[in-house]
Amino acid sequence: MKEKGTLLVVGSLLALSLATVTTARAAGTLNFTGKIINESCQIRQ
Repeated sequence: MKEKGTLLVVGSLLALSLATVTTARAAGTLNFTGKIINESCQIRQ
């Protein structure tokens, strides 16, 4: 029963880190896109 608990903890930690990486990657992409849009708007003005 103890092994099952350890597996559960490891699994949830893995899922959490994966979710964090995915969120960070998505946020980075959005930030990058926002910078490009910002710069192109400044060039037009």
